[in-house]
Amino acid sequence: MYRQLEHLVELADLPNVDLRILPLASGGVRLTDSFGVLSYGAPEAGESGTVLADVVWVESVKSQIYVGGETETYNFGLVFNGLQHAALPPMESTRFIRTTAKRMWQSIPKDAPQ
Repeated sequence: MYRQLEHLVELADLPNVDLRILPLASGGVRLTDSFGVLSYGAPEAGESGTVLADVVWVESVKSQIYVGGETETYNFGLVFNGLQHAALPPMESTRFIRTTAKRMWQSIPKDAPQ
């Protein structure tokens, strides 16, 4: 687990990664399902192409579904923005991961099976 957390911290340095942690102690929102908002954006200026609508992938214990439609995807976007706002900022998130990894797993040798 220690190495996996180290790897997350390394990935957080990439320009296209925004890693944020929502600590359980924050008292924030509790979700029973996970979801991802897939936004494709508009074509760049001068490019021809079709604007694709957002799609939401929802995964629960028993099923997975895609959600389309402007209202539904908008509502998921609001939830996502709320979670992002409640989470720790990126630098604090990586600090939280490092602290947790050291506290919980640093005494375990790095070459131990994981």
